[in-house]
Amino acid sequence: MKYKVCFIVMLLIIGKYEISIGGNKSKVESKKSHQNFILPKSFDTSITVLPKEYKGDDIVSMYNYLSNKYPSKDEYETKEAFESRINSNIPKAIFAFVRDRVDGIRWSKERLEYNPETETMTIDIPEDISGRGIDKREIIKIKRIGNTRKDLIGKNIFGGEVNGSFYKADDYGVCTDSNRKIRIKENPEEARVLKQDYGLLLICKISPNMKTETAIRGVTGKGLDTKAATMDWPTLIVVRNHFIFVSIMEIWVFNKKTGYIYFKDKLYSDEISDNKKINE
Repeated sequence: MKYKVCFIVMLLIIGKYEISIGGNKSKVESKKSHQNFILPKSFDTSITVLPKEYKGDDIVSMYNYLSNKYPSKDEYETKEAFESRINSNIPKAIFAFVRDRVDGIRWSKERLEYNPETETMTIDIPEDISGRGIDKREIIKIKRIGNTRKDLIGKNIFGGEVNGSFYKADDYGVCTDSNRKIRIKENPEEARVLKQDYGLLLICKISPNMKTETAIRGVTGKGLDTKAATMDWPTLIVVRNHFIFVSIMEIWVFNKKTGYIYFKDKLYSDEISDNKKINE
């Protein structure tokens, strides 16, 4: 038992040191990056094809810009002043974010299931972290940066060495109260191509969390996702989460290589979309 406690404590000490350094660096980069950032023009939802290798709007720069320009409500600001400050200045444009396909810790992949009998592809976009403190909203991760893993060597009370690791990352996403399961009509040949090269485009408007009884109020929010190391799985995990409160208008499924749009649909719609209606 002492052996286990000593090992975990050593990883936590190293982890806290790394978090402290990373946190200070993140604040400095945030201040620099938002100063020269210009909000992109409103996304045109009527287009029928996207540019090849389309990346969407830069959610990292946008988060840094919005979090500095529109600070969250604190205990000294009245509800009326808070609502006036946000509603009078908030950007009204439409933004488009492409969700990265990340193969890493604490990042849930989309689930794609094809039914050949009905020729229907179902895509389920998972939430990645808890909605605690944000009024039951869900967070969809868009981009991961600073993804690093370091090998660590701890020592037990007898001086013996124990191998472990420290994993850290910064994730950026959107916080929404929208449904996340969508369906599309595809024949088997098209479905094979779709599953290999698909991209998900989330078309959003900023929708601040104005409810003053929740823990996070404003245009943006952040949280910390951690997992302590154990003897069975000796990896300390620290993921810093940054998100923008939005209302998702539509989700598009497209080919990331060619820009071909398979379908575009309202997120709340229960109808199955036929991709041929988009590109005919």
